[in-house]
Amino acid sequence: MVRVALVQSASLRGDVVANVAHHVEWIERAAGVGAQLVAFPELSLTGYELDLVAVAPSLTVTEDDPRLEPIRRACAAAGITAVVGAPALLDGRRRLAAVVIDGESTRSYAKRRLFGREADVFTPGTEPLVLTFGDVRVALGVCADLGAAGQVDETARLEADAWVLGSLVSAEGYELEAQQAADAAGRIGGVVAFANHAAPTGGWTPAGRSAAWREGSRLAAAEGRDESLVVFELTARETRRPPSRHD
Repeated sequence: MVRVALVQSASLRGDVVANVAHHVEWIERAAGVGAQLVAFPELSLTGYELDLVAVAPSLTVTEDDPRLEPIRRACAAAGITAVVGAPALLDGRRRLAAVVIDGESTRSYAKRRLFGREADVFTPGTEPLVLTFGDVRVALGVCADLGAAGQVDETARLEADAWVLGSLVSAEGYELEAQQAADAAGRIGGVVAFANHAAPTGGWTPAGRSAAWREGSRLAAAEGRDESLVVFELTARETRRPPSRHD
């Protein structure tokens, strides 16, 4: 079993250092409720500030970026894996990334289905990323990836027990996003969850209401837009669970 915490958090516009410090606070809170995986919203380290990211190279992080060191230390101390949203330089290109930090290593998933003006700022990714926690498999995504039928089918083929996304979902778009998540959960035969922003960012007003769905039904959710944790548990598919031992 793996306990997952979605962080519904607010980001300061373009302030990576302050946002890293805020992430550390939430990582410690997630560890305090026994989470092994903690996931943040889309572009949580900068805010969803496309215009700013486009002209300020310093807002793009690298996987060995010293500014991420407080997150690395917090993850190592707590034995937790964090997935943070950031512009990241991967393979020489700026990507809209979910950066995975576990205290020992750093790797990244790059959003593949870019939305609107994101394509002017970022290069889309090409590959999936699945995290493993014992027998539990967690695929990663970012926001609009959820609406890509091919990625839903791919997640099912990868036998992921969950698909966890960092998102920015407005009040106007929430019901569609929620329905897509519920449908995708049914199609993959597992859990689909997204962490949403808690405060306006980049001209968007988020709905909050970060949530997880299991095979079409809502499993856990934030009630509104306040900063909060949404916690749920994952188990491995029956076909991958080790056989019970009999003495």
